[in-house]
Amino acid sequence: MNILIFFVAVLVFNFIYNYYKYLSCKKYIEWYEKWCVYPDFEVNLIEHKSVVKSLVKNAGIKNTKIPYEQMGISSKQYMLIDFLDQFPAREKSIAFPILRAIAEAKGVYKKRMGSSYNPLAWFEFAIYFPSKILKFIGSREESAISKILNFVWWIVGVIIIPILIATYTSELSIFIRSVFEKISEFY
Repeated sequence: MNILIFFVAVLVFNFIYNYYKYLSCKKYIEWYEKWCVYPDFEVNLIEHKSVVKSLVKNAGIKNTKIPYEQMGISSKQYMLIDFLDQFPAREKSIAFPILRAIAEAKGVYKKRMGSSYNPLAWFEFAIYFPSKILKFIGSREESAISKILNFVWWIVGVIIIPILIATYTSELSIFIRSVFEKISEFY
């Protein structure tokens, strides 16, 4: 019963966490649009720059460079700039990529909220558990160590767990019956 409560608590926490991030993205999109249109908008977005960059980065959105043309005194200068580092900027060529990145992050958090109650997402998480953990701590999901740990995880899941299930079938059936009896007591 404790495992079930823990599992539900993790799902609820995941939903609430991603819902908070979703609402934050929504708020920053609204603020940024108002800031771009109305120069006297009262919110100082520079104070929120690190939060916006973190929202985009934690959503897994790549912070790519965009071409930018800067007018000098007597010439034009072409360069590649990191558009999130320019936040907040009113210039269209910079503002649109920023808005697009925040909107894309909002979509990622919305998808993650849905994954909280999607059994297929749980299954995918269980299959790729080691690489998800490595990604969470900052490693690349496509790294060699991630692939090796996934392989070991699959070996454990395909060979060792079925052996344990075959060995302890009667104990597992008693446990499963007791779980269903506890659930039926609530209803």
